[in-house]
Amino acid sequence: MRDLTHRKVERRAGLAQGSTKYHFGSLGGLVEAVVERMVEIELDTVMTVPPSLLAEADATGQVPEAVWQQARAVCAEILARPALLRARFELYLHAIGRPGLQDIIRRGRERFVARTATALTADRGGPAVAQAASGARMVLALVDGMVLHHLSAPDDPDAASGGPGTAPPPPGPGTLDRMSLHLVASAVVARQLPELRPEGYG
Repeated sequence: MRDLTHRKVERRAGLAQGSTKYHFGSLGGLVEAVVERMVEIELDTVMTVPPSLLAEADATGQVPEAVWQQARAVCAEILARPALLRARFELYLHAIGRPGLQDIIRRGRERFVARTATALTADRGGPAVAQAASGARMVLALVDGMVLHHLSAPDDPDAASGGPGTAPPPPGPGTLDRMSLHLVASAVVARQLPELRPEGYG
């Protein structure tokens, strides 16, 4: 981020000189537009489970096989875009001390919270969505943590690093299995969070 310039962006994108400044004004405006676009792209990775499967899981105490398969597919889709993931964490760090960018990131995060809360309570109706916000935040924090761990130090035994500046290796079966397990487990807990938390906790 320290080396970001309009000229470098234009050269990388094959645009005429002056294009980015014309469209976005400042570098800050460009970064804010990138954050908003990233939110649009990544919102599609929020896992949604049909209400019938949620009800089945609650009734039987077992997670249906279709949910496990979907969780694994979602984790694979998230990890399939390492450049986008790396950019997200770079922007998180860049936002420190920049209130305007923090507001944009916060608004984007609230969209993820709302969509995740809706997914967690698809079988319970409207009032449950508001109660599910804290559980949704927990799920999202866990996903962020898992992704950061994979980017910073992939733990697959056969994963070979290409050295500084290269993309992380593709996730192996072990990584996807662990991520899907943690994703499903956090969602199960998140659905019960309103009943588990002590009175007065938000």
